[in-house]
Amino acid sequence: MLVAGTWTRSNHDAPDEAGPLPSSVSSLFTHLVYTASPHDEVRLISSIQRTRHPSGAGTRFGGGKLAQTDRYFHLQSTWERRPTTGQPAWSATAGLQSGHFEPQWGVAPEYAVTERLLDGPVPELASQARARRRKWTLRVSGEPDLRSWTTRHSVRGGLSLDHTSAKTWPGPSGPIGELVDGLPARVWQYSYGGSFSRWGQTTLTAYVDDRIVISPRISAQAAVRFDLTRGSAENAPSGIGWAGFSPRLSLRWKWAEFGRNGEGRVTFFAGLARYPHQLPLSHLAFGDPTAAQGLVYRWNDINVDRALQPAEIGPLVARVGPGAGDGSTTSIDPDLKRPYTDEAVFGWEARLSDSLTLRLTAMARRDRNLVGALNVGAPPSSYAVSFIPDRGVDWLDPIDDRLLPVYNRLPSSFGQDRYVLTNPSDNPAEYDGFEIVGEKRFANRWQLLAGATAGRSRGQGGYRGFEAYENDHGLVGEAFGWPNAATHGRGRLFFERGYVIKMSGTYEAPRQTRVSATARYQDGQHFSRLVIAPGLNQGTEAIRAFESGRSRFTFTHTIDVRVEKAFGLPQGRRYSLILDVFNLMNKANQVEERVVTGPAYRSGTAVQPPRSIHLIGRLDF
Repeated sequence: MLVAGTWTRSNHDAPDEAGPLPSSVSSLFTHLVYTASPHDEVRLISSIQRTRHPSGAGTRFGGGKLAQTDRYFHLQSTWERRPTTGQPAWSATAGLQSGHFEPQWGVAPEYAVTERLLDGPVPELASQARARRRKWTLRVSGEPDLRSWTTRHSVRGGLSLDHTSAKTWPGPSGPIGELVDGLPARVWQYSYGGSFSRWGQTTLTAYVDDRIVISPRISAQAAVRFDLTRGSAENAPSGIGWAGFSPRLSLRWKWAEFGRNGEGRVTFFAGLARYPHQLPLSHLAFGDPTAAQGLVYRWNDINVDRALQPAEIGPLVARVGPGAGDGSTTSIDPDLKRPYTDEAVFGWEARLSDSLTLRLTAMARRDRNLVGALNVGAPPSSYAVSFIPDRGVDWLDPIDDRLLPVYNRLPSSFGQDRYVLTNPSDNPAEYDGFEIVGEKRFANRWQLLAGATAGRSRGQGGYRGFEAYENDHGLVGEAFGWPNAATHGRGRLFFERGYVIKMSGTYEAPRQTRVSATARYQDGQHFSRLVIAPGLNQGTEAIRAFESGRSRFTFTHTIDVRVEKAFGLPQGRRYSLILDVFNLMNKANQVEERVVTGPAYRSGTAVQPPRSIHLIGRLDF
């Protein structure tokens, strides 16, 4: 039996917040193993966790100091049978997970104001609401013993049934004034068509995996997986249904063996696989009359005080979802296809001795059928296009100067928005890269692991910013609903940093002492310079001047160290004292910068976290 508990408290300081924002995490984990017989083992895992942290909607409600409390529960049991020769091995698993997410709204201001370039997209802020999510899982897998028939095949198969549900409650519905680089732009007014929204999906999965020994030097693994997914909102007229097969094939070739005892070898490997994407429950909000739905008005800041007053709410500009509103604002394409990722991998592994291993891997990924919300009611033809001169990527050399398109919405199209959740044809994503890893053991006490990756991604970010909740191709976002958001929208994505190098070493010192260190370098985050276009009929907008990845923030590099000293106690117990030092050299490179065209362009707005020291005590019994 294993029991573990943690409690952590910290403060978050941000330059735009009035004082520190407290956070805390407490958790309890248990793992119980019961051996019913020499062939049967039952395992029970349970965990509970409570977190309290600043809410993403704090700038909308509560003056930036809004907290959110999240509670998680997980219970899982597995029965595994390992029989004698000639009988199949099998296991059965049942699990339940739940999460409760509760923002503490406090007293919501009557007229909230957010800054788009600092606080993020208004739809993402508005989606912060009380919610409950649950998932239960049933899974059975087995591995028949085929040795009496053949020694070349090792087959394993399984079935699983999962059901995931979510229930969300309405949040505050007061108007939200949107500033874009300090300029009043729009007023967003959200409402809800019911006292709550409920979404659910069920997935049935079956798979077969066969490991094949083709020859003493060549082996293969072939697998196929079938997924059947059905999801819907409780009050929506239609849902989403996907079904399909996903194949996978890999090969390994022991090209050479050497050394007195054959400890050295060189192996080549290659693989092809297709991975279907999961269905996010948030997709089911489209077409749901009870989900959040909004009206967007132009903000006419009459007194130029950047504070929203009722008389400053101008004409209706747009309707937004994801809720269906009167039933026609949003819908789901009945032919919506399941997104998937195709992956190809090739590489070699060289074990040059018992103490030295090298591995090189090249990979390519292609994402297809990605999902977006296409505005069929107000397409790009509903905008008048003009062009403004821009200095491009190279601020000093005019060789890349260009004309930047600006879309100005025609008043005749105001309020005509109709969004269809579909698979836009011009929305693929790709990633190409390679990884090299080396591991070396020096004598019996020293060990060194080093690795480096280089990669390049390209895809359409959901929103026009550079943050994780914006520059990600898996988001529905605004790219296919607002034409200015699509300009230079295809570029390098948030989770790809170009070049990453990591080295870690461990020294087993005498007297039960271990010293380890990790050094890490990674390229700066990709971003695009933004041009502010004021005076548009739909309000001020920010437009990308070039695709993300043509410029990046400063690189980061850190060294982290851990020293652990163990003390033996009676009855096999052990106490350990651990010292962790993060960012040992106290580096403070800029990790975020101002990205708006102007005199302050590329001035720093955030730096690496400073050096931190943690002292930990651990008791093993």
